[in-house]
Amino acid sequence: MASIQDYISGSGAAAIAYRNALNQSKDTVNTLFRSYGWNMPGANGYSVESAQGAFDPNKLFDVNTGGLDLDKVKAMAGELSYGGKGVMADIARGGGAAEADVALGLREAGIARGGLAEQRRRLVEAQTGKEMTGAKEQFLAGLAGAYAPIGTAYQDVLAEKVAAEADTEGSSAEADTTPNYTDTAPVTPPIPVAPIFPAAANTAGGVLPGPSRGSYTVKGNPTGNVPRNPKPGQTFKGRGGVSWVYRERGPKGAGWYKKGA
Repeated sequence: MASIQDYISGSGAAAIAYRNALNQSKDTVNTLFRSYGWNMPGANGYSVESAQGAFDPNKLFDVNTGGLDLDKVKAMAGELSYGGKGVMADIARGGGAAEADVALGLREAGIARGGLAEQRRRLVEAQTGKEMTGAKEQFLAGLAGAYAPIGTAYQDVLAEKVAAEADTEGSSAEADTTPNYTDTAPVTPPIPVAPIFPAAANTAGGVLPGPSRGSYTVKGNPTGNVPRNPKPGQTFKGRGGVSWVYRERGPKGAGWYKKGA
C-alpha cells in the first residue's frame, strides 16, 4: 500500500493542488513577515529571513498527522521581536514621537514633572501598547489564514488515496473470484450478460472492473432511466449518449462519474 507521501509526490490533480497550496502558503507567510518586520535569531543574528525560515509551512506541516505542529508555532511566536522596518517598528516610532510631543507640551506648560505629567506619559505608553497588541493579533490571524488551505488540500489528497486503494481492492476481489480455465479442462459456456457499456442511450450496462474505474473522475447526474441502488462499477449510458460509472468511493464521494474532457 502506497504511503501518503507517494500520493503527494504524484501527478494526480489533488497532489498538484496540494503542492500549489503549500507554495502559496509559503509566499503569504514570507509577505506577512516582511510587512510586520518580525525577526528571529539565526546564524547571522536577528533577521526577517530567519523568521520566514522558521515558519516555513514545508517544515511545520506534518503529512503523517495531516496538521501543523501548533505547539511549535506558539513557542516560536513567543521568540519574535521586531526590527527597524515594518508595521511593528512604525507603531513603536509613532509611540515614541507621541511621548516626545507630550513631554514637550508639558515643559512648555511648566509641568514637566509631577503626577499630571506621569499620568499623560502613561496614557501614551498604554495607547502604544494597545496598538502593538492589536497588530500582533492581526499578524497571527493572517498566519493562520495562510496555513489553512494546506489542510483542505491535504484532505483532498487523502480522499484520492482512499478512492484509488478502494478501486484496487475491488479489482483484486474480482480477480480472486474469476474461474481459472485451462486448455485441458472442459469449459462451460458462460451465461450471457449485459455488455459493460450498452450501445443504446438511456440504457444500463454491466459492471466495470475496478482498475478501469479510475479514469471516470467527473462527478455528475446522468439523465434518463438511471438505475436505482446501483452496484459499485455499474455502467449506464445517459440520454445524451454519455457513458457513466457508479463509484462508491469516488474522489468526490459516492455517485455517478464520467470521463473528464
